[in-house]
Amino acid sequence: MSRRTFAIALTGGLALVVLLAALAIGWFLSAGALHVYVDGSEHRPLHLVLPGAFIQAGLCFLPEAALAQVDEDCGDAGLAWRPLVRAACTAIASSPDGEFVRVESAAERVIVSKTRRHLLVRVESAAETVRLEIPLRSLHSFGQRLAAR
Repeated sequence: MSRRTFAIALTGGLALVVLLAALAIGWFLSAGALHVYVDGSEHRPLHLVLPGAFIQAGLCFLPEAALAQVDEDCGDAGLAWRPLVRAACTAIASSPDGEFVRVESAAERVIVSKTRRHLLVRVESAAETVRLEIPLRSLHSFGQRLAAR
C-alpha cells in the first residue's frame, strides 16, 4: 500500500469516526434532560440534572420483579395497567402545552403541566418546594418499553 492510499484510508476512517461521534452526541442531547429540584428549610437545596438518554437506557434495567409485583397488584382489580400507561404517555406527549392538573389547599399546591418538550410537576408547601421536569421523549419511551414487556 502506498503512502497516498494509506493517507486517504486514514482520512476516510477518521471522518467516519467523527461522523459517528457527532451522531451519537446528537442522539444523546436530543433526549433532553430530567431536572429535579428540591428546596426545603430542613436541608440544602438539591438540583440534579440527568440526561434523558440515561433515563431511556436505564429503562432496560427496570427489574422484572418490580413490574411483576405491579401486575399482581393491578391484576386483583382486573386492571390492565400497561396499556393504560402507554396510552397516557402517548397522549401527554401529543397534547398541546398547558396545565393538566392544579390542586391547591391551605398547606400546599400541586401543579402538573406540559411546556414545550417537558412534563412539569411542581409541589410547593411552606416546608419545601419540589420541581420535576421530565423530557417527553423519555416519557414516551417509557410507555413504549413498558407496553412491550
